[in-house]
Amino acid sequence: MRRRPQTSSSSPPQQPQPTQTQSVTTTPCLPQRPHRSPFVCLTLFAVLIYSSYGVYHYQFESLPIPLTADQAGKRGFSEFSARKHVRALTELGPHPVGSDAITLALQYVLSEVEEIKKTAHWEVEVEVEEFVAKTGANQMVSGLFKGKTLVYSDLSHIVVRVSPKYAADSVDNAVLVSSHIDTVFSTGGAGDCSSCVAVMLELARGISQWAHGFKHAVIFLFNTGEEEGLSDFQVYKELAGLSGLDFAYTDNGAVYHTKNDKFELLQLGSLQHLGENMLAFLLRVAASSYLPKANAMQEEDKTGLSAAIYFDILGWYMIVYRQRFARMLHNSVIAQSLLIWTTSLLMGGYPAAVSLVLSCLSVILMWTFSLSFSAIVAFIIPLISSSPVPYIANPWLVVGLFAAPALLGALTGQYLGYLVLHTYLANTYSKNKQLSPAIRVDLNWIVLSGSCLVGSASIRIWLS
Repeated sequence: MRRRPQTSSSSPPQQPQPTQTQSVTTTPCLPQRPHRSPFVCLTLFAVLIYSSYGVYHYQFESLPIPLTADQAGKRGFSEFSARKHVRALTELGPHPVGSDAITLALQYVLSEVEEIKKTAHWEVEVEVEEFVAKTGANQMVSGLFKGKTLVYSDLSHIVVRVSPKYAADSVDNAVLVSSHIDTVFSTGGAGDCSSCVAVMLELARGISQWAHGFKHAVIFLFNTGEEEGLSDFQVYKELAGLSGLDFAYTDNGAVYHTKNDKFELLQLGSLQHLGENMLAFLLRVAASSYLPKANAMQEEDKTGLSAAIYFDILGWYMIVYRQRFARMLHNSVIAQSLLIWTTSLLMGGYPAAVSLVLSCLSVILMWTFSLSFSAIVAFIIPLISSSPVPYIANPWLVVGLFAAPALLGALTGQYLGYLVLHTYLANTYSKNKQLSPAIRVDLNWIVLSGSCLVGSASIRIWLS
């Protein structure tokens, strides 16, 4: 017999239960931005400031140790020897063109170069000439005296040419080193420019011991009339077609052309710094076989091949490249920026275009408020201060007087740009809801990123 399956009588058969659909409301979890400690931010800011000051101190305030005549030797540069010349010239008092003091200054320089001629290397020819430019006129086409004709008369100059005695062709092409003896009527001119004359005298002494190995002569021109605009570097460039380097002092600008331009204010090491650099430059250039002639430099100026961009990295390396390459580099960055913007506009459509316009507006607001706040300070200072330009005597005052208002104005303009962009995004993405917390947190970074991008591109346009 087949048995039937038995079922328990105590448990009734289970009936299938109808399923019910339950609606569950979930709240999206927004990613939390990492919390940045104010202490960490303050520490990083302090490290940045300290590092910047360290670079500044190393680059601009770290000067070489001044050398005595014995330490420098016959072929080196001695700051203490140069300072003797500065003291002798400044003790004459102001010596502008036409004064009795300028005659004494010329006599002093002439006696010193005659002594250099006597002690020069036996294979070196030192020629000294003093001449007077009776009358003449220079018509300037650029710079401070653009469109003006500068007339001069009875200007005395001293020329010293140092060349190898047994290389006759070395005088066909020369390197010119020039500075002015005259000063303005109010000062003895320790910085402007007795120090330059002193450096040239010490350079001429050193070069007179090296020039027997040169391929080109070195001419030292001690001129007068610079304070009248007659012998500045602009004259050499416009009238003679010469190219070169211009050296000048920038510290203690408050004493420039005043009675306080004194010998005591010359910083130790500054003349040694200038002299060592000039001496190394002359030794390299005068012995080079690649020094172009004057007509070749004029042709390069016409074609633009001589224009170059150069800068150093902490005094260790010199970076030099042609301006044509710089223009290509800057234009490539501009093209990449435009490509990024165009791609963003194509992908984002109309809202992206409006966002870009508003970002540009924030940049304009930042510039406008930054310049306006600084300009207001510039107008107020003469009204409340006895000195209309107090920052000339203490350049660090620029940080408080102009940098701080400029930063405040930039932040004000950025905040206004933030408000405009916030309003636009709120109206675009939601008519009934507010912006999500993530968008509100990142909105400031959007404005800042757009400001930096537009600003950097504008700078590159200006450089190109």
